Formats: sequence, C-alpha cells, structure tokens
Amino acid sequence: MKYYYNNEFENIDTEDKAYVLGLFYADGFVTYNEEKYSYFSGIKLHTQDIELLNNIKESFNFFNIRIENNCAILRCNQKKFCQDMIKNGVLPLKSSINKNNLTFPKISSNLISHFIRGYFDGDGSIYFNKNNSKNSKGFTFTGDNYKFIKKIQEILYYENIPMVLNYNRNSTSIIRGEKVEFKTLTFCLINQNKTIIKKASIFLYKNANLYIERKNIIFNTWYEKVKTPCPKCKSLNTSWQIKNKYLKCNNCNSYSKIDCPIT
Repeated sequence: MKYYYNNEFENIDTEDKAYVLGLFYADGFVTYNEEKYSYFSGIKLHTQDIELLNNIKESFNFFNIRIENNCAILRCNQKKFCQDMIKNGVLPLKSSINKNNLTFPKISSNLISHFIRGYFDGDGSIYFNKNNSKNSKGFTFTGDNYKFIKKIQEILYYENIPMVLNYNRNSTSIIRGEKVEFKTLTFCLINQNKTIIKKASIFLYKNANLYIERKNIIFNTWYEKVKTPCPKCKSLNTSWQIKNKYLKCNNCNSYSKIDCPIT
C-alpha cells in the first residue's frame, strides 16, 4: 500500500520531526525539476544504520526505503514534502552551491536538542585516539557552513557544553563506512572532557525516541563503566574497552568482543 504525504513536516512541532529535520540537514538531500515535475528527497546512510530508517518510516509511513550497494536510502518523491523541507531549511545542493546559505531552523526551544541529535547522527562523530598514550576520546560536530556550526556551538555553550571550534581546508571523514577526503574548508566542534561528554549525552539523549543505537551506546559507556551486561554471566560489573571494542567482565574474568564501530 502506498501512503501519501499529509503535510506532516509543514510545521516542525514534535521531537521526531525535529530529529528527522536535523538528519536531513546532515545527510539528507532535496532535488527537483519543475518542468519534468520531478521531486526527490531523501536521507542516505550506511546499511548498518537501516534500523534507524525503519524506525523513522514507522513514524512517518509516507517514506519508503531502498538499498543501493552499501547504502540505505529513506525516500519521498512527493512535491509538497520537498517544498516543506526546503521551507524548513534543507536547501538543494546544500553542500556545494547553497552551503553558505544554510541557516539554523526556526523551531521551538524544547525541540532544539532533538534537532541537534539528528544532525549529530549524520555529521557528528565519536572517536578514540589510538596514538595518544592517554587514550583520549572525544565527540565532534562537523560542517562546511561557519554560521550554522557557530550556532550549534552557542547553543551547547548555554547548556554548559563548551566546544572548541576548529577549521581545516583538508580533512578526512568516515561517511557511510568509507573514507572521504574533503578539499574545501570545513568546521569542527570538538570536546574531550569526560564531564562534558556526560553533559552532552544527557542533552542529546534525554527523552529521545529516534537515534543511532551504536552512537548512543558508546556515548553512555564512556562515563559509566558499568553499563553493558557481560554476555556470559550477565554481570553488570564490566569495563568498556573502546580501543579493542571488547568488554572485560570483572565477575567471571571473561573478555567479549563488541561489534560497535566508532563513527
């Protein structure tokens, strides 16, 4: 059965809509050709995150999902949806021609954390510095629009989550499981402080319904070692080892590999 778009995103007035809008800002796209009456909007993620797209489709059944190579694409080809996404700030060619025209959406203050979580799941990352003797960890937001990234920095600052703003003309990111080289100017917000990581986790995931599960797991296990039960004895007395992706159980002294990539 085909479901039709019923103006759900004309107004961003729920947490799930704010999250989806944030994900569109990061990994979404809108294209149209009025002469051919062709409208195409979607979000492209690695297939490892297809569960998130299925959850979005469950909430908004006018979407459909298509698999291409290692990518899962959440799509809607209806004109009004395309128009509403553009009205809410998701511009065509937002990473090239319109990258300097991207602005923070006008949404209610209680929805901002959900929008930022959506953007983080698309253009944010979690990393572990293997070459650092102190085993530093951190989380980042990246983008190629200074004003937009600066706005996220300001919002997080007022939530007592200070982020350092860096920029680079050449950078490397992992997108949908593949290394991508950027030759243009990109901006990055970064923080490595354990206390700030905890505050950021509370800000991003409080009352959250939609999110990428693997990022949520890593975020929370950073500041709480007793979080994931041992697969063998079910004890919660475990330590999360991000570098080698395993759990050490202090109850039965076993080691269990955890398939949870850091991106």
